Amino acid sequence: DEAKRFMEAMTMAYHTYHGLETRIVRIFNTYGPRMRLNDGRVLPAFIGQALRGEDLTIFGDGTQTRSFCYVDDLVEGIHRLLMSDHSEPVNIGNPHEITIGQFAEEVISLTGTDQKVVYKPLPVNDPMRRQPDISKAKDILDWEPKVMRADGLERTYAWFKNLPEDRLYRKEHRDFEDYKRNKPTMNQILITGGLGYIGSHTVVELIQAGYDPILIDNLSESPIEVKDRIEKIVGREITFRQVELCDRAAGTNAPMPAGYTEATCVRDLKYIVDGFINDMTYGGNIGTRLNAASYFQNA
Repeated sequence: DEAKRFMEAMTMAYHTYHGLETRIVRIFNTYGPRMRLNDGRVLPAFIGQALRGEDLTIFGDGTQTRSFCYVDDLVEGIHRLLMSDHSEPVNIGNPHEITIGQFAEEVISLTGTDQKVVYKPLPVNDPMRRQPDISKAKDILDWEPKVMRADGLERTYAWFKNLPEDRLYRKEHRDFEDYKRNKPTMNQILITGGLGYIGSHTVVELIQAGYDPILIDNLSESPIEVKDRIEKIVGREITFRQVELCDRAAGTNAPMPAGYTEATCVRDLKYIVDGFINDMTYGGNIGTRLNAASYFQNA
């Protein structure tokens, strides 16, 4: 939830400050064909268990509620929001609630199986109720879900029951072995404001995770001694350059920092950034790094 709130705040910041056209959709529980069978969500979990002849597992006493929106309805709602001029968050989902216990019985009836329902402890922080308020979507977008749950479940079940047996019994949806790297081929991360409060803590975490951060800072708010403290914590030297990431170098009209010329800003930043634009992960001030990256890609 915190990540969602952060991204909404970032999106609104770009909208209000830069005038960027943005839309924010808050998506609630969605279902339909082509869902991943073992992604942990209740609908594919129940259908998968029923098709395998397993008992259906409910976490908690089954009184917690959920609401399920068919994917076609969701896409229609998102499309209408995109085509509108509304920049504030809009809930897209189905407001019709059902308890998890009732939903399990619906799945058993749909699949024609006779499994029983077993109960396990409710996970910590699992919400007892999820029901979207779609009044904004109705008023602004003239949207509300059309597909009844019984119809949507039939379409979804028809897809699941035609899965090949190996997918039906696969415990993990995706095998990540091919994505594992013993040593990253591009493990350098540029951290702007690297000696600041957040930057310095980020650097320590990255080094401990096996990355090789490159720190840049103009030392306007943090002393160079922070670099020494970081090196003492991580037990090795770190790469640091004092650089002024002036907005002027990114093509804006911000005043030039004292002691710097435009050529100095460009040269210092290009020295560090050049070669990493396409492959490197950037940390630190988002507005500065995006402007800088854009500037040097076009330079």
